[in-house]
Amino acid sequence: MEAGELVPDSVVNEIVSKALAEIDADDDLAGYVLDGYPRTTSQADYLDTIATIDVVLYLEVSRETLVERLTGRRTCEDCGRNYHVDFDPPAEAGVCDDCGGDVVQREDDREEVVTTRIEEYEQKTAPVVGHYDGEGLLVNVDGEGSPDEVWTTIRETVAAEV
Repeated sequence: MEAGELVPDSVVNEIVSKALAEIDADDDLAGYVLDGYPRTTSQADYLDTIATIDVVLYLEVSRETLVERLTGRRTCEDCGRNYHVDFDPPAEAGVCDDCGGDVVQREDDREEVVTTRIEEYEQKTAPVVGHYDGEGLLVNVDGEGSPDEVWTTIRETVAAEV
């Protein structure tokens, strides 16, 4: 993972299968959102056998914006709180607002690793877009706006599609 490569499909599929089985057992939940899964067509094929998909959102974001966003992420070493150097920095640089721990860049958010992750996406995940587009489930969402703008668009899109 720290090298930017994907976890094997069999491992991820098992984790998702168990998580969905737990959710389905709870009658109070109307549904769920899968973020970052499926990442391969094999995972998409597997998901199609264990779940009914209502909508698949594809956030369209330029490579440059992806690199900026991912390399700007910071995490508190002690409590795990996430920050971003542009969108949500801590009040004091390098210090967690919640616990005072060190706020650092994770190894998998270094530019070299991010670049590898984007290349992995282009090779293995981009075909998933075609998979769901072919099923009529894909909705493109402009992901270039601010986090609040993108979140508003996502909420509106899901509400209209489900």
